[in-house]
Amino acid sequence: MSELTDEFRKKWKNTVDVDEKVKIAEDYNKLRYPGRPREKGANRYKHIKVDDKIMLEHRYIWEQAYGPLSKGWIIHHINGIKSDNRRDNLIALPRTKHSTICLMETKTDRIRELEVRVRKLNITAVKVTEIQKEELASSHILLNLLEN
Repeated sequence: MSELTDEFRKKWKNTVDVDEKVKIAEDYNKLRYPGRPREKGANRYKHIKVDDKIMLEHRYIWEQAYGPLSKGWIIHHINGIKSDNRRDNLIALPRTKHSTICLMETKTDRIRELEVRVRKLNITAVKVTEIQKEELASSHILLNLLEN
């Protein structure tokens, strides 16, 4: 694993372009943590280059507005969209509080997802029951006709 790390360190050190550095980091994480899901598209952190350093854009925006973060504090995206770095969507939180919030958001999302599935199942069950009642009524009518 250290050979892998050394190889990526060399690539990182010799690269100036921010996008290329992000790509190197992604490639490293894919090899280092195989099977780990990576977020795609709009819900990814944006990186910028500031004074020859790569920074997370949301952290830079926060620090420009409010000053450096205290140790143990991180920036949270209020609406959950990691690429939405508007100042009014960012809030500084202690790492422990942030972990609790993220866990609660994940659980809340899962509960909503399950509620939707239950509603769909209930609707389906109601439709099946209605169809069964109609078929039963039809069969009773048919039986009455046959008996007469």
